[in-house]
Amino acid sequence: MNVQLPLQMDQQAFLAWVQGREERYELDRGRVILMTRGSRGHCDLTATAPVLIVEVLSPSSERIDLGDKAAEYVRIPSLMAYLVVAQDERKAWLWLRGPTGFAPGADVLKGDEAVIHIEPLGIVLPFAEVYDRVRLT
Repeated sequence: MNVQLPLQMDQQAFLAWVQGREERYELDRGRVILMTRGSRGHCDLTATAPVLIVEVLSPSSERIDLGDKAAEYVRIPSLMAYLVVAQDERKAWLWLRGPTGFAPGADVLKGDEAVIHIEPLGIVLPFAEVYDRVRLT
């Protein structure tokens, strides 16, 4: 569950403030949000030129991941694709950069036979592999 803290700051101040803190935080439109504990490998703070960003959707992060984050991420000049994958059903949202930039909305993929194609990066991900060890509720 996300908990909103009564803190407002810009990105530079946030990156300085969050250094060394044990908890995970996220900055959403200037607001600092306490996140659930992630794995040790989920602690990188900054990627300078990402080409692919993947989020695993949770009910508490759906509005942010599919709304505010998507709008922010598609403005990153190096980004070729933003992928959001549901954890409770076989469903994904995919934003792909085309010749004129990103389309206004995501392609929604769902079902057992769906395949995620990220052609600019040569990635093909069948849902059967993505959800191979996931127990859906």
